[in-house]
Amino acid sequence: LMSDNHRRRFDIPLGNDFSVWDLESAEAVDPADFRSMGKATPFAGQVLNGRNLLTVANGNIVFKHHSFA
Repeated sequence: LMSDNHRRRFDIPLGNDFSVWDLESAEAVDPADFRSMGKATPFAGQVLNGRNLLTVANGNIVFKHHSFA
């Protein structure tokens, strides 16, 4: 519902974009781990559920967590 309905509504073609998540993990937000220069976040120190393991955009791996095989 969060991606497919928007794609249909705005007539965005289905591409080779997807992500793989580990919904069983939890980790604290540490701005020092951010890849961007911006480190401001209201979530610093909070433990969040789920971890992104892999992101593919336009058929290319753009993010791969070090724990993902």
